Amino acid sequence: MMGNKWVMSLFKLLSLSQTIVSVSGVLATAFILGIGIDSDLAPLWATVLTVVLIILSTCIHEGGHYLGAKWSHMTVLAVRVAAVELLPLRRGWRMRWSPQPKRSKLGGYIMAAADPCLPMSRQFIVMIVMGPLANLVVGCLCIGVGFSSQETMRMFMLALGVSNIAMGVSNLIPTYLGGSSDGAGLIAWCLVKEEQIPMLANARLLALSVAGTPSEELPDDDIALLTSEPMPAPLLAIWYRLNALQIQGDWHAATQQRHDLQTLLEASSHNLGSLALLISILQIELGFSKAMLLRRTGELRDDLLSDEVDWCCPSLRPRCLAFREFVAGNAVAAEKHLERSLSQARNSPNLSLSKSETRLASHIRELGKGELDR
Repeated sequence: MMGNKWVMSLFKLLSLSQTIVSVSGVLATAFILGIGIDSDLAPLWATVLTVVLIILSTCIHEGGHYLGAKWSHMTVLAVRVAAVELLPLRRGWRMRWSPQPKRSKLGGYIMAAADPCLPMSRQFIVMIVMGPLANLVVGCLCIGVGFSSQETMRMFMLALGVSNIAMGVSNLIPTYLGGSSDGAGLIAWCLVKEEQIPMLANARLLALSVAGTPSEELPDDDIALLTSEPMPAPLLAIWYRLNALQIQGDWHAATQQRHDLQTLLEASSHNLGSLALLISILQIELGFSKAMLLRRTGELRDDLLSDEVDWCCPSLRPRCLAFREFVAGNAVAAEKHLERSLSQARNSPNLSLSKSETRLASHIRELGKGELDR
């Protein structure tokens, strides 16, 4: 008990230190801008520019993570800066305005999958360290340029430099309360000596899947490990198993995953609100599997096909529409929807998605051919 109290006290101290550095950086940025703006509205302009510089510093931070991930041969799956969310594609990008919760409006993140052919820990270490490093390098350069610039530009560059340095330092402080910082993640990955440990099962599965390994070929041992991990890992285990059964065309076994999902949700003490999207996708796929089994469009969960689902899984809605059209005997319309689904899947950085959707399209076409022959 005493040891736990000391650990919690240390965590609180580190979290307080990070808050002090962050707040000090914001105040210093605002102060420098305030004394550099010659206007009656200096406080207002200083506040606005401070927000702009924080967002710019966040862009630099996430840009550093992005470059670190690409340099390490990782596959970047998602990027967020403040309310802007980006999805890298094999050809181009998708972007949307998606405000975050109030407590993290100016935050950001990078989601990436490791290359399974390379040491995983080294890839994540490089990706993590490049975020704060980008802030520190840009911050020092800005301060250097600021001292050699004219008055107005000097204040702006100094403020940008302070904002970046504060962001870089605060992110390097290892904090664990309310989410892990870059510093905490860096320590965790530096301590990884064996990459086959159970806690990295999800990272291994994601790496293999994104690299093109279909769900039916993923290691069963790693999928089983997910069931004993905290949420959302058990939901991901259901997803991998469900997708493998769909690829094989075993619709009866696929629909049986509904019982596993329901049991898991009833037993979970986790706040399921944050997992609503993943749960919706699983329910849609379960409905699709039952529709394929019974050859009835009434099993499709149209009520769950939201804009959020379309954003994360753009191939899902057209696949469901293709099934509906084939059952109705509209082969031409069905093929158009299937081609749209396959096009979305082929452009995804997740290489296994194209293989999965191609197999599912084949199953739908077989069903459609059977319906036309009847």
